[in-house]
Amino acid sequence: MRKLTLTFSALLIIVALAGPAITGHYTENMIRDGQPFVVDGLPDWLELVEHSYDRGWFGADASHRLLVTDPERAGMLREWLDDGDFGDQPAIVMNSRVTHGILVNLFTPAFARSDSRFVIDGGEQTHPLPAMLRTTIGLGGTTTFVVQFADGELQQAGDTFGWSNAHIDYVAKPIANQALVVTMHADTLKMTAQSGQDIRLDRVDAALTLSQQAGAMAATIDYQADVPGDPITSGELNGTVVVNKITRNTLIAVQTLASALTDNSGAAMMTLNDNIDVLRNGFAQPVDLRWEHVLTTADGPQNIELTLTTAALAGLPSTVGPQALINTLIQNSQTEISAKASALFLDGVGADAPQLAEQITMLKGMGALIGNDENGYSMKITSDQGVINVNGSPLPTFAPQR
Repeated sequence: MRKLTLTFSALLIIVALAGPAITGHYTENMIRDGQPFVVDGLPDWLELVEHSYDRGWFGADASHRLLVTDPERAGMLREWLDDGDFGDQPAIVMNSRVTHGILVNLFTPAFARSDSRFVIDGGEQTHPLPAMLRTTIGLGGTTTFVVQFADGELQQAGDTFGWSNAHIDYVAKPIANQALVVTMHADTLKMTAQSGQDIRLDRVDAALTLSQQAGAMAATIDYQADVPGDPITSGELNGTVVVNKITRNTLIAVQTLASALTDNSGAAMMTLNDNIDVLRNGFAQPVDLRWEHVLTTADGPQNIELTLTTAALAGLPSTVGPQALINTLIQNSQTEISAKASALFLDGVGADAPQLAEQITMLKGMGALIGNDENGYSMKITSDQGVINVNGSPLPTFAPQR
């Protein structure tokens, strides 16, 4: 018995001493092998220019330096930091402390855990970001990512955004075709607009689910929160957004078209011809979107349902003028938008926005919003080869310009 106990004790000592070295080597290989995939997935305005990994017996120090190569993005970063002298090409530096060994977490056994912090480096000065990324590699290959944000607020374009106890969680499992699920929680989210309007949400929870669907991707966002305030606008909020048949080309095409339509200078619109293949490939697949949103108040539910479907877009010319291209997109599109809303919802969104309340009243008078206060209101817009109908009534036809 004593010999067995000594043997078992010797094994424990061997595991305790050799375990960190073995798992440390395994962890380093996982990080180095995965680095090319991370680099390939970086946006084109970020470039990995420096990285290091210094492994010890029970832990390691890693560092990655990402250069912001796009001047416009660098300018946005300087504006966000409220510092115009933060360097022409700032870098995002991620410094990580890796702990490896079977017992890095007594409650959830794991191979390794990494705590990463981020710094914006402008050359002569640095600015730490209020977030920490904790990565845990489980014994079965499951990897958990948790981004924890320090309580704080930021200002952007005159608006102030604040949060408390906010974190984002993601669990990656070694299963083929596994749906990706990202969850978010915050005790409080609040925004003070430049106009003085305050928006606050308490006990906020949201989940994003991405799954493969016949060569495309489906996304579902579920969210819930408590909305404090007066009886008209306060209550329990629940909602779901479902988007089917998304491809990467679709997202790029939407971003390209949105940039052209929102660029006041008109420069992006003039470059649409250079991106004609981007638009053609992006809108080659149909898209389905559904949004359900309910705020349960003391007076009753304020709810809205919105659905949007688009058919595959075909017939784009090889080259046309910018305005003619927009008209051609309309001429060749097949889209249906349906909306249903309760009277309480329309009253709620118009309570703090008199101009919006006037527009809602005008749409009711024109017959664009049909229904009544008891059963709610609805609107249906269809676009088929340039002919737009609102609740079955046609609007003027859009004809391409040459």
